[in-house]
Amino acid sequence: MPEGLRYTPNRTSYVIRAAEDDTSRPARMGADLTATEYAPVGVADPRLVDPYLAEVVEKAKEQAHAQGYEDGRAQGFEAGRREGLDLMAQQQAEIAERDARERASRKERLGELLANVENAIAGALNYQAPAVTELQEVVTELAVQIAESLVGHHLEVGECTARDAVMRALSQVPRRATVTLRMNPADHDDVTAITGDIMEWTVADVVADPTVARGDAIAMATNLEVDASLEGALDRVRTALNA
Repeated sequence: MPEGLRYTPNRTSYVIRAAEDDTSRPARMGADLTATEYAPVGVADPRLVDPYLAEVVEKAKEQAHAQGYEDGRAQGFEAGRREGLDLMAQQQAEIAERDARERASRKERLGELLANVENAIAGALNYQAPAVTELQEVVTELAVQIAESLVGHHLEVGECTARDAVMRALSQVPRRATVTLRMNPADHDDVTAITGDIMEWTVADVVADPTVARGDAIAMATNLEVDASLEGALDRVRTALNA
């Protein structure tokens, strides 16, 4: 038997005694030898078990878990950032395309109106003196049509049409008066939201009235009712041009 080893009759193995051989230490292995076919059930050869292995393996697992978590978080952040940038670029392209279509449509409508005016003027130059009155009526009507088109465009693209209607109505009401506003239901919420900003009048109530057109307003005070509809304003323009 080699020096430093002692035979144990109850086991078919040799045990290293530290006192007998101080230079010896357990072997380092990368597997659990209790699961091998060479070790008795529930018994491991102490020469083959590394007392530091469990700690090293546990630390390696923790480091791998932490690194995997950090890598996954970084990859998820980058994927989300790229997705957000792609979505923003797509939305910007859609907005630019829609704006271009609206500009082209407005340009086409204004071009048609100007062409009508030019045709009317060209035809008017051939009129005889008795036709001046008729020419004035044509030009007046065309001017009103252009005004209606421009106002209609303002109602389509403007963001403050409800406020404009309220201020048109209130401008004809004495200062510090208490008024009730009648608005189209589509403008009701917008007007209610701005009543706190109106300082020169006291707005007692805002009534949703479907008979009032979108972008129009009616202000009612004591013994006074002001119709600030755009249609009424255009009628006054037509009357003034025909005067």
